[in-house]
Amino acid sequence: MWVIWLCSSALGQDIPDRFPDPNVIFGVGAGRPALLSVRAEGWLADEFSAEVGFGLPGLDVDELAADLTLRLRPDALCFGCGEQNLLTLGLGAAALGVADRDFATWRLLVGPDVTVTGVHWVNPELGLQATLRGGVGARLAGPGVAYEAVDWWSFGSLGLSF
Repeated sequence: MWVIWLCSSALGQDIPDRFPDPNVIFGVGAGRPALLSVRAEGWLADEFSAEVGFGLPGLDVDELAADLTLRLRPDALCFGCGEQNLLTLGLGAAALGVADRDFATWRLLVGPDVTVTGVHWVNPELGLQATLRGGVGARLAGPGVAYEAVDWWSFGSLGLSF
């Protein structure tokens, strides 16, 4: 608790009675299909957000990965909203792509996505976040578009919330 007080005092703010809901989340993540990624989620409306991620599917830098998720985060699935610590659940539709640098071959995963995000507000403007997300869907591959199989994805990330 003294760390929270120290951080709040260092920024010249007392701990308020009510904390905001997150508007933007940035994080660094690890998972599948992007082994390492940078992620950002922004709220487009009260209960609706979009997340993008860019990363490397492995230690081979000849492939790149990107994903986009449109997500519903209903107020009813936000526990502790307005408090210093909150947990929010989201349901969405995701598209995750992996391609080599010249896009000669690629893989695309599409399907439903579930996420759990915890935020600890250091002060009303800055929070620390941890997110887990995953989903399952169809895997398509190219150079043509061909269905390959049902596949899954998962990510964990740590970062900041504003």
